Amino acid sequence: MSITAPFVDGRIGKAIDTAVAPAYSLAALAALIPNNLSSGESINLDFLGAIPGFKKWQDKRQSSQFVPYAWSMKNEKFEDSIVVPDEWLINDKTGLVDMRIGQLVAKYAIWPGSLIASLINASETATGFDGKAFFAADHVWGKSGTINNKVSVAAASGTTPTAQEFAEGIMSAYSQITGFLDDQGEPINEAITDLKVVVGNALSGTARQAIINNTIDTGAGTIDNPVKGLSASGVNITLVSSPRITLSSKFCLVNTSPNACPFIFSENTALRNRTIKDDRHDRDRWEHGLKAVGNAAYGMFTDAVLCEFT
Repeated sequence: MSITAPFVDGRIGKAIDTAVAPAYSLAALAALIPNNLSSGESINLDFLGAIPGFKKWQDKRQSSQFVPYAWSMKNEKFEDSIVVPDEWLINDKTGLVDMRIGQLVAKYAIWPGSLIASLINASETATGFDGKAFFAADHVWGKSGTINNKVSVAAASGTTPTAQEFAEGIMSAYSQITGFLDDQGEPINEAITDLKVVVGNALSGTARQAIINNTIDTGAGTIDNPVKGLSASGVNITLVSSPRITLSSKFCLVNTSPNACPFIFSENTALRNRTIKDDRHDRDRWEHGLKAVGNAAYGMFTDAVLCEFT
């Protein structure tokens, strides 16, 4: 019994609607913001400004003005497709078709992560909402004073730090991120519960040791891993490693706690659509296309720290 191209299209639609990015992927770094904008239209991101902290009531309410930001993100079209030989349909090769569908769904699920990787790789030159590079030593943000979300840690080799040096880097970045203030002068990261260490493949092994091991070899014995102390105090630290990240002697510590917004991914799901092309006459096959409309942008520079081994 044969299957049909509309049957394949339906299976693609059902799979895409339930697609979920892996928990420890780059896509997990972004705050998700749905929108109803078309390709080429921009979404306003003024929500990045903070509200004031609680204070004692004195005669009447002391209102504070929001700090305005002209920051927006433009939706763009993205596409992917698969090719299904006509013989697969005629001979009911549903297993092979589902493998192709699974590949398309996987690419859609990691699409946000690929955009986030590009942002991270360009983060020392590409600007965020304050007009500074996302990772910079001289952010000035309302009443926060100057914020530096770049740190460095001494290492015998920048590209091959030891597990001890990597653990020291994590602790240095943690101390930095928890000291940040928002644009109203209030501590902004007092309630961190989830942090992700983001690295390229070259540093992933050492990073994993620095996060997971209870003790660390110093070359002259072992010491308790200070990073495990963070875990014991309720801060969940996990690793995100990807060959898409091109940082060779650096890593990012990213706040992914509830309400954190280090990066933004937005999609108009109403514009997501599927198409079928009957290409049997020329190539004896069917093509199934997927279109998605969305984009990614930098969010709060106070939700991430770049650490360099020097």
